[in-house]
Amino acid sequence: MRARHDGFTLLELLVALSIFALVSVIVFTGLQASFASRDRTDLHADRLIELQRAFNILRQDLEQAVPRAVRDQMGDFDPKNAFQQTLDGIAFTRAGRSNPLGLERSSLERLGYGLREDTLVRSRWLALDQPSDPLIEELPLLQGVLSLSFRFLGTDKQWVDQWPPPNSVSPDAELPHAVDVILELEDLGVINRIIVLPY
Repeated sequence: MRARHDGFTLLELLVALSIFALVSVIVFTGLQASFASRDRTDLHADRLIELQRAFNILRQDLEQAVPRAVRDQMGDFDPKNAFQQTLDGIAFTRAGRSNPLGLERSSLERLGYGLREDTLVRSRWLALDQPSDPLIEELPLLQGVLSLSFRFLGTDKQWVDQWPPPNSVSPDAELPHAVDVILELEDLGVINRIIVLPY
């Protein structure tokens, strides 16, 4: 009498291995897609945080803008340059400069926002009235910026593309009532924020 051996045939093993391989491929593909989706979501979230941070800094600065004009590098005083459009952005005088050491100095400072290549940069002049060779600190805020533009809400409640307005007759420093900041980003398209000024 022949002894009976329990086990799998070669064909059964091949079928089982084929099914295991198929299931493994499906699971691996699913995990790979899940990880890629998570990475894209993390990158998008980081980008939105960077964008929100840049707009928050800009908003805080603009909300403390004051109508204080400054002397330029030639020593000339222009009463209309308290808030002005520049070649690549805007420049204005801001109140609320912190002074934790209680030094005898002004609480005002001169700030600017503009583009350096593809980066939104916040500039801070170390002196309010400009010496012939001003010292400027620059803080990069946001990369991947294709363009930066502004619109300004005037005293007549009309939006203009230039500040001070070319038809302004006021001899004094004027601030717009609001600033519409328009950024074109290479990954998110055109984004704008309207920021209301205090004056």
